[in-house]
Amino acid sequence: MGLARRKLHDASMRSFLVGNTRARALTSRGKRFAWLAVGDLRNVLETVRLTEEEVVDLSLNDASGLVAARNLLMVRLALRREDAAAVAVWCDAFVSPRCLAVVREELAAIRRGRAGRVARLWLDLDMDVGTARAKRSEALGVEGSGHAVAGASASWRASGASTSESLTAKTLVPNPTMFDVEAPGVPFVETTGPQGAFDALAGLESGTEAFARAVDEAWRPLFEALRNARPTLRTTVRDCAARVLRSWPHAFDAVDASNVADYVGLWNLLVACPPLAKRTGFLRTEHALTVANSLDALLNEEFPFCGDGMRRLLDAAGWRPRQVPGGGGGGAKEKVLRVEWRRTCRRRLEKREEAPSLVAQLLERSAPIPMNADMLGDAKVPIELSYAWPKVTCATVVEIALAARTAALDAVFECDAFRSSRARHLLLALKLDLSARPKRTLSRLVPKLVFRRRLFRRVKWRSLRCEGREDLFALRAGVFEPALGVALLRDDRVLRDFMKNQGWVVAAGKTTEAFNAAFDWCLTAADYRELQLLDQVRFPRFQTSTFRIPWPSGGGGGDFGNAPLETYFRYAVLLDVQTFRVLCAPVRL
Repeated sequence: MGLARRKLHDASMRSFLVGNTRARALTSRGKRFAWLAVGDLRNVLETVRLTEEEVVDLSLNDASGLVAARNLLMVRLALRREDAAAVAVWCDAFVSPRCLAVVREELAAIRRGRAGRVARLWLDLDMDVGTARAKRSEALGVEGSGHAVAGASASWRASGASTSESLTAKTLVPNPTMFDVEAPGVPFVETTGPQGAFDALAGLESGTEAFARAVDEAWRPLFEALRNARPTLRTTVRDCAARVLRSWPHAFDAVDASNVADYVGLWNLLVACPPLAKRTGFLRTEHALTVANSLDALLNEEFPFCGDGMRRLLDAAGWRPRQVPGGGGGGAKEKVLRVEWRRTCRRRLEKREEAPSLVAQLLERSAPIPMNADMLGDAKVPIELSYAWPKVTCATVVEIALAARTAALDAVFECDAFRSSRARHLLLALKLDLSARPKRTLSRLVPKLVFRRRLFRRVKWRSLRCEGREDLFALRAGVFEPALGVALLRDDRVLRDFMKNQGWVVAAGKTTEAFNAAFDWCLTAADYRELQLLDQVRFPRFQTSTFRIPWPSGGGGGDFGNAPLETYFRYAVLLDVQTFRVLCAPVRL
């Protein structure tokens, strides 16, 4: 199971092929560096340019195969001294025929792994300019698209060209690397443009000669550094908030996680990354989808949404944060908070008898809360109102408990230890996560007796048919992409009550304040034996017919009786927990 809550297509960051925060070196010291959500190559090459070492080892990871293939392509073009083509590929939706010919030659040379598969699909792509413009217009027309930190230039959105190579061409052809060739319909991806990528571009209008010259001058020293250093370069495509990261090479001098914490949750990175950095190294995070302008403000905004509690957990897990001065990179419009996290000695968190209460509080605060009705009209509003994005899961809580060496985790199975119905409705999700883990990893936190009485013997993934109530693959902006959860409902009466309580309702006697009816029903009317919320959902990115949930192979593990779980919950409903909206027809279990 993963750590972060799944989005519908996990496409939150796939629309940012061009970086939307200022280029910034990770450090100038060390030999081994890693980028967990690398995006484009600017920060990587800026680090190579400033490093004091002659030979550097670079590990680049991204969840998108498109990003991996684009980065390999740009490296090959730069080593070939085709700088103009590399820059055009980076940011132009339409390029010159000469550029496309050079690009196709290099794509043919990328053969291995996920990047090689994407490169082959780009080579096979045959799209005319008219079709490309229509697909681009569709992507740019999605509400909330281009909501990057520095904003998208109006001229780039209009023309799609910013570099000298493209502006001086007599004819233009589509840039194949801007299209998601792995997705049905091959949609256009990039919606932001290069306006916020370098300090030197601030105040210049995309599409002008001055802007084109500034872009070329910004990239020139980076490409020269690449050619001079010839670093060891390796790329991977994987989820950077997954336990699989622990199989990565270790002992990096510095690890950069970009602003992926905005999407997957800060704690999911902090519990996944400790093995990667040296004791003397550090992890760097960026925070853009926030109004926090200081480290203290950020710690109050992040799970568990309490600054003092956050610092206690950080001390127990062995992390010491430091705000990076000048986080905005010099850009007046850029508002990015950068933090360096260094390893430190762990401190004892609490007495043993206090541990169950602490874990129960964490579980309660991990429960999703829907947006207010007034957050739904503009992508910037939930950011400005500091909405608590549903990013963490029960797996996050367990990982924090493990990292902090919290004792007596088993006591949270006693419902009296829970402080609210929000936590009680996550009881099954917690048990499924614990049951799916190797028992030896939990022996210190959960006594063996609990495994026999409370946990399931085995957990598998169960496929359920999804009859869509809406177009689940309609284009959506990143912040409004549904965050997935599944409600398990006991019987027909509970299902009827849940489906009846949908949408926002104005409270009696009031004219403006509206509350989410489904969320209110879950809190006030549904018993935990009638409703359980699962936070682990697998939704095939290019398949609409099924979704998958973890499911015990045996009985209910004590809390729901010993019979198969299907006898206690008859229906499963796929939800967007940012709105508690039902996404597909209820499924009979």
